[in-house]
Amino acid sequence: MVPSSSTQKKQYAKPPDWIRHKPTIKRLYLDLGWTLEKVQSYMEDQHQFYATKSMYKKRLQVWQFVKNSKRDVQPMRPQQDIRKDIPLRLAVNDASPTSSGSPWGMFTAPPRAPSLSDLQRTVAALQLYYRASLYAVDTPHGDWQRLVLGTGTAEDSHTVHEKVLRLLRINDTFLFVAELIRTRGCPSLIQMLQPLFDNLRWAVTSHNPETIICLLRLLQGIRLRQQSGLACILKGYVSEMSSTVLGKSHQFSVIWRQLSRYTRDEMAEVEKHLLSAASFEWRCALNGDGTPSATPFDSMLDEYVLRWENVVTRARTWLDIYRCCRAARSEKAAPGTPASSALRVALEHFIAGRFADAEASIQIVCRETDSGNAPDLPPLILTWTLAGLGFVMLDTGNLESAANLFRLSILNSERAGEIAEKDTTQLALQFVLDRQKSSQHGSAKYPSGFAMGTLEVGAKHYDVGTKAHLFATLKGALYRSP
Repeated sequence: MVPSSSTQKKQYAKPPDWIRHKPTIKRLYLDLGWTLEKVQSYMEDQHQFYATKSMYKKRLQVWQFVKNSKRDVQPMRPQQDIRKDIPLRLAVNDASPTSSGSPWGMFTAPPRAPSLSDLQRTVAALQLYYRASLYAVDTPHGDWQRLVLGTGTAEDSHTVHEKVLRLLRINDTFLFVAELIRTRGCPSLIQMLQPLFDNLRWAVTSHNPETIICLLRLLQGIRLRQQSGLACILKGYVSEMSSTVLGKSHQFSVIWRQLSRYTRDEMAEVEKHLLSAASFEWRCALNGDGTPSATPFDSMLDEYVLRWENVVTRARTWLDIYRCCRAARSEKAAPGTPASSALRVALEHFIAGRFADAEASIQIVCRETDSGNAPDLPPLILTWTLAGLGFVMLDTGNLESAANLFRLSILNSERAGEIAEKDTTQLALQFVLDRQKSSQHGSAKYPSGFAMGTLEVGAKHYDVGTKAHLFATLKGALYRSP
C-alpha cells in the first residue's frame, strides 16, 4: 500500500490491499505468533500498509485467523539469546566441521542417534531463530529472513540480490540449515524445512534472476558436502524455473560441456570463473536495455559505452577461463609470453578491447602457422584466443566473423591434437550457423548476446533469457559425479 502524498494523512488499506497482504499477515500473526500490535507496526513500517486495530480485528475475524490467547502474549526472546540457545536444542549426530573454524563447529555435541523428538527440537530451534532475526535487518541473517518470509518491500527487490550474496558465506543461515540436514541425513527433516526453499523459489519468480546464481552456488556447495536430499529439492526448482525464467541456447553452454569433464579439483577454479562471468552477465541483463525495469542510463551514449564495456569484460573473462583450462590440462602453468610476436600483439589488443586489431593480428598468426613460420607457438593459447574472439563477435552480432574465427580455432585444435577444444569450438560453430540460418528465415530463435546486430544503439535488442541458459547447463554439471 502506498501512502498519500501528504505525510500528515494516512491512506488506509482498501479491500484489494488486504487481499494482497493476506499471506504476509497470516504468516506473521498465525505462523510466527506475533501480537496484533506488532503486526500492525511491522506492516506500516515495511509495507506502508495502514489500518486501525479495529480494522485488523474485523478482517482477522472474517479470515478466521484465530489463535491461542496465551501464545498471543508470548514475549519474543532477543536474537542473541536464541543463537546461544540453539546448540542446546540441536541433537547432532556424528557430524564434524567441514573445515577449521567453521561456524557449525560450535554446534557439535556428543554423538546421539537422531529421533523424532530430535527433529522436532531442531525445527523448534530454527523457528525461534527466524522469529528473533526478523527485525535484524542490518545483519545478513535479517536480510535472509526477509527473503524467506517474502515480507520485503518493493524497494528491497532491487537490492535483495546484493544482500543474498552476503548470505553465501559459510556461516549464513541457509548453509546452517543445510548442515543440519546433512548431519542427520533424514528425509523427514528435509520435508519439514522445504517451505523455506519454496519461498526462495518465490524470490526467483519475482524477477530477481540474481537469485539463480545464489541457488547454483548453494547447489555446488551442497553437492560437495554430499547433501543429496537437499540437492534434489533445489535441483527440481531449478529445472522448473528453466522453462519460464531461463532461456535457451546460450553460447556459454558449449564451453561448459567440455570443462565439466575435468576432475573436481581441476574444475574448482574454472567453476569460479564461469560463475563470475555468469554473475557479470546477469548484472548486464538487469541494468541493460533488455531489463524489465527502466534502464538507469539516460543517454544513448551511455548505452553504447555499457555494451562496449560488456564485451571488453567478456573478452577478459574468456582469457581468464583459458588460463584456468591451461592449468587444468597441463601440469605446468601457461607460458607468460607467447613466442610469436604477432600472437603477443593480438593478446594485448584482445585484453585492451581492441577487437578489430586483435582479429587482424590473429589472422597474421594463422598465416604464420600455415606457412610454418611460427616457432614454438603455444597451440592452446592460439585456440582459445580464436575462440574468445569468436564469442566476442557473436556478442556484437558479427556472425560471419564469429564463424570464421571458430573454424580457425577448430583447425588449430586439430593440428595440436586437442580433442576437447575441437569439440567445444565445433559446438560453438554449429551454434553460429544455426543462428545465421534462423536469421535468414526471419526467425529470431537464437537471439544474440548483448546486441542483435552490431554495436548500434536501439531499444529492446537484448533478450535476458539468452544469458540465463548457462544455468540450465550448469545445473546438470553440478550434479555430475567428478
